[in-house]
Order: sequence, then structure tokens, then C-alpha cells
Amino acid sequence: MDGNLLIHLSCIFFCIAFLSIISSIIINHPKLKLLGIGCTFIGCGGIIISFLSLVHAYIVSDISLINVAMNSNKIMPLHYRIAAVWGNHEGSILLLSMYFSIASVVSYKMTSKERFALNALLVQLSFNIILIIFIIKTSNPFIRVFPMPQNGMGLNPVLQDSGLIIHPPILYLGHAGCFIIYSLITSWCRYKDFNRNWLLYIKPWIFFSSAFLTLGIGLGSWWAYKEIGWGGFWFWDPVENISVFPWLMLYGLLHSCSTMEKRGNMRNMTFFLGICSFISVLLGIFIVRAGILKSIHSFAEDPDRGNVLFCIFLGYSGYGFWQFSNSITSTPNYKSITNKLIFSSNWIFISCFLVIFLGTFYPLYYEFIHNRSISIGASYFNFSFNTLMVLGLILYIIMISIRNRKKLSYIPLGISVLIIISLFSYLPPFARDTIDYTDILAIVGSFSGIYVISKACTNIKGNFYVIASHAAFSLGVVSISVCSLLSHDDQFLMKIGDTKSFLNFEMNLEDIKHQYISNYLTKTAVIKVFNQKNNAEIFMPELRIFPIEKQMTSEPSISRNILYDLHINMNQVTDDGFLFSFYYRPMMNFLWASIFIMFLLLLSRTVQSLDILKKYLDLKV
Repeated sequence: MDGNLLIHLSCIFFCIAFLSIISSIIINHPKLKLLGIGCTFIGCGGIIISFLSLVHAYIVSDISLINVAMNSNKIMPLHYRIAAVWGNHEGSILLLSMYFSIASVVSYKMTSKERFALNALLVQLSFNIILIIFIIKTSNPFIRVFPMPQNGMGLNPVLQDSGLIIHPPILYLGHAGCFIIYSLITSWCRYKDFNRNWLLYIKPWIFFSSAFLTLGIGLGSWWAYKEIGWGGFWFWDPVENISVFPWLMLYGLLHSCSTMEKRGNMRNMTFFLGICSFISVLLGIFIVRAGILKSIHSFAEDPDRGNVLFCIFLGYSGYGFWQFSNSITSTPNYKSITNKLIFSSNWIFISCFLVIFLGTFYPLYYEFIHNRSISIGASYFNFSFNTLMVLGLILYIIMISIRNRKKLSYIPLGISVLIIISLFSYLPPFARDTIDYTDILAIVGSFSGIYVISKACTNIKGNFYVIASHAAFSLGVVSISVCSLLSHDDQFLMKIGDTKSFLNFEMNLEDIKHQYISNYLTKTAVIKVFNQKNNAEIFMPELRIFPIEKQMTSEPSISRNILYDLHINMNQVTDDGFLFSFYYRPMMNFLWASIFIMFLLLLSRTVQSLDILKKYLDLKV
């Protein structure tokens, strides 16, 4: 079917739905309400089929579409042709629109028995209409080109990776959840109907969004770690930073929502963080697609698109904070120390947001005022962000000690000391001659994280999900801390037959192979690596040359062990030989494990909260 026609029809049906529901509210006409709901479902179906038609165009390489011709070609593997659908601005914004439309339908089905349901649906429909109009006017992926080219230009070689297949679709699911959280909270603020039961409707979306944002950001880090070849998993790139904003807001929201459910306070904080989660998503959409900040993640540099997206950001930010300001109540005194600690943890998440926001946008402000560009390096982020994260972990240790009405438990304390000693004695020695603040912070983070994990393993009383999720988060802190302390890097210029030493490893370059694979040429190095036990392993890093895209990329070779990863990356070819980078990264598998465990726990909480909501709705019938 014609995707262009379908997207126009979807916009029309959403407009009819919006007007019908407003009319039904004004004149209290049930048939208009049914018309509006029906048109919402039809519009959602139209967006889904429209997106699927774009996927089909990429599969069959319909290069009569400009979007397909610009981002794909006939010789690309099928899975990369499918991933190319959302590897560009037009396709990704259509995917996001489809997610938002589906989320609107699901949200209404969940809340249809409540009086705020129609108001929430109106907020959702208004955004869906604006987003579809934006797609039609500035980002239409169904525009055709004549005469049709013989072949497409292909996808950016850096994006031709399995990470593109799964990272954006999963991340956008988290954004769709934030969209529903925003619409529900602004509707509750409008009606000022604040009984405890409304938490039953929002909790599934909080857990859902947190789960998929955690997994999506983690997959992005894993993609960078295994593909780019610089041995890291987080570069503090502006767009990477912005992707963390809604994640921070949601994790703060998880804490405040839990406290509000149990004790009835922190309502202002809950509403504020919920609204900010979606505003952070809008900020990310604006920055990534307007080209305001230079980043390898930016889709486009189009001032016209940027102006429209900025107006959308301002409009929904203003509406959200206006509704929030009308619902602010007096703040109760938090007599409980536990409440004070949870409130403080929320401010840690907000402080993390402000630290990253300042480091990301201050260079832009400085360039605008002084007409001179500056950059804020990773040291600023590592110093400030990591300090706050470790402080949050220490607050959690204090809180669980208070709850148990005792001081630090000696058994977890002893286990922590033994694990730290064993870990640091087994892994290679510290890489630097002097210890600075970030190293001390990493040591404190390692010890605190291991203590929380040990405490969770030795005391299983209490809420399993709370204990397990904090233990999983602590595992991530430990892995990042140990990795920052004990990582080693080096570079060697090698010829065939050369042997180099790196830590306890001996590297021998045995051969360089030349091959043509699918849509690229490759130079593949064959390196035999011997460890201290004289066990050999073959590494095959590559340089890939893409003739159609006229680009060259490097593909690192990684050996993954339980306690460490070893990277070898071929950087370039010179007259004197081949330049290789060697990276030793301890504890990386534990980081990926912590992310996946947190995702599974949050997904399990989503299912559990949906089950509780279903039982509540059954009682209302």
C-alpha cells in the first residue's frame, strides 16, 4: 500500500478523533466519544501499516523512494537494509510516531474506566497529530525521485552493525512510555483527583520505560564498545549525555513513586519527575534532529526542522509545568530518616541531570556569547557524575543499615574486604604512578558496590525486587570502578612476523588477509596471542573499505573472559607496517550482566504491576 497516503489518512483520522472527543466532553455525547475512540484506533493502524510499507520498500530496495536511495543499496545484507529504516531521520521519526500511537491506544484501554482517560487521550492525540504533520511537511520518507537511480548510496558503514538493529527500537520504547507518563500526570493535575489508586495506572509505564531505557542505553554502550574500536563504552558525547536525561528522571520517579505509594508523600516530586521525563525526551529529539550539537549520533542539520521541534519542546514543556504549578501542594515535613534519605536520593538524580546538562550545553552557550568554541572533557563528567553516583550508593547503605536497626553488618563487610583483596591481587597492577581523586572514588565505589551485593546475598528479607535491583546497579558500579582503575592501553607498529609484549601477553602478527565480503573489502590481520600460561588465541581485527559509501572503518577483535576483555584494533596501514591498538578491560562482562539483570527485574515489575491493575479493574466492574 502507499505509505504516503496512509500517513495522510492517519493524520485525518487523528484530527477527527481529537475534535470528536472534545465535542463529547463539552456536550456529553457518548456517540461522539465512540467516534473519537474508533478514529484513534484507525489512525494508529494507518501509522503501523505506513511504517511496515517503508520496511517493505527497504527490503525490496525500492530506490524510487529518496529515503531508500539515500540510506540503502541493493547489495547490502537484508538485516542491514531493515535496520537502515530507522538509521536515518525520516525513518526513525516515523518509528517513534508509530510507538507513540500504539502507546496511546494501549493507555486508553488501560484507563478507559476513569474520568481522566479522555483528557489524557487528548494530550496524546494532540502530540501525535503535530508529529505526523511534522513528518508530512519536513520529514516524509515516501517522497519519490525521478529519474530513478541505478543503485542507492548505502548506509553509513559505522551503522552497519547488529547494534543498529536492536538499539534504536528498544530505546524508543522507553520514550513512548515517558510520553504516556506525561499525559497521565498532566491529566491528573488538571482534575486534581489524587487518590492512591492513580498510582496503579502509572506504575506499569514507569517500570516499562525504565526497563527499555536501561536496556536501550546499555545496548548503545555495548555497540560503541565492540564496534568503534577505542576500547571504551561511554564517550560523554552530547547525544549520549542527552539519552541519559529521561533515564535519570525515571529512576528518581521510581523512588518517589514507591514512597508516595507507601506513605502518601512526595507527590510534588513524583509529578515533577514524571513531567520532566518526557520533556527530556523532547529535548533529545530536538537536539539530535536539529544539529544543534555536533555528534556522531546526530541525524541532520536542518534549521527548519529544528525550529519546529523547538516550538514543540517549548509548547509541551510549558503545558506540563503549567499543569504542575496548579497542582502543587504544601510539602510535608519528612520526619522519617528513611524518607529524608529517599528524598535526598531523588535530588542526587536531579543533580546528575544538572551536571550533565551544564557540561553538554555550556560550550554551546559560550560559543553563542563569545563566538569562540570550547569543549568540556570527560574529566569533568567523571569527577562530578561519578561522585554523585557513589554518594547515592553510600546513602543506600546508610538506609538499609537504619532499616535493620544496626550498624554496618560485619559478614558483608568481611566478604567485601576479601573480594576486593582477591580481585586486585588477581588482575594486573595499577596502571598509573600516582593516585588522583577519581581513582580514590573508584576504590570507594568498588567497595560500596561489593558491600551492597554481599548484603543482598546474606540478607534476603524484604522486597526482593528492591534488594535485587540495587544489587544489580551496584554490580555495574563495581565493574565500571574496577575497569577505570585497572584498564591498560598501548599501541604498536607491527610487520608480519613481529612479536610484541603487552602486560602478560605476547602478540605475534602472523599474516594479513585480503577478502571481498558482501558489500565491502577487508584487510584482516591474523594475530596469535599467548597468555602467561602459554595458551594461544587467534585475534582477527579488520580494516573494512566500503566502495559505494567510499569510507573505511575498523572492526576490533575482542576476546571475552569472565574477569577481563582483551581488544585488538587495526588502526591504519603505513609504509612501516600496521598500527595496532591493544586494550585490556577488566570486569566488562559484569557491566553487561548488571544492565541485563536490571532490565529483567524492571520488566518483571511491569508484568506484576499490570496484574495488580487488572485485579483492581476487575473489582471496579
